[in-house]
Amino acid sequence: MKKIMFNDALGLTAAVLSGRKTLTRRVVSFSENDAAIYSNLTDAEREAMLPVIINRYSRYQVGERVAIAQAYKDVFLPGFFEHLPKSAINNKMFVKAEFMPNKIDITDIQIQRLQDISEDDCLKEGIQELAPCSECGGPMYYFSDYNDGWWFYDPREAFEGLMYRLFHRDLWKENPWVFVYTFKLVK
Repeated sequence: MKKIMFNDALGLTAAVLSGRKTLTRRVVSFSENDAAIYSNLTDAEREAMLPVIINRYSRYQVGERVAIAQAYKDVFLPGFFEHLPKSAINNKMFVKAEFMPNKIDITDIQIQRLQDISEDDCLKEGIQELAPCSECGGPMYYFSDYNDGWWFYDPREAFEGLMYRLFHRDLWKENPWVFVYTFKLVK
């Protein structure tokens, strides 16, 4: 079984575990040649190539069950893994998928440009809506903790801000091809 990681600091693991986050985007690691070819295809040609690209580049497949990586300290009683080094207990990079209690089932995979995300999909990515703001005249959107000062006027702005916080670079402006994984939480 494979594992998948979501950012804890920005609340994405919690969003998955609560059922609020049901989509995730991961950059397609195209070879340079394949990226150029794929970018020059028509929409119909891209649709026809989707199974080939998924098979060649996707880490996950439709129908696959994937473990949600969480630090051992977050999912087991204290002392359960005390024989492991502290770094292994606190860091979900080192966990074994078979020990993870929470899983997702991949239900669909698509490919699109990062900036092609819809407002509805932003909410499925874990962006949250605040009650309408009297000063701004409409709802505000945020990711993680709305007290952190990262509030936005629309879900796409919030998602762009999330991408900046996740990658600390202009991934949004680069607008790469991404796999869009739709998933269902398995409890």
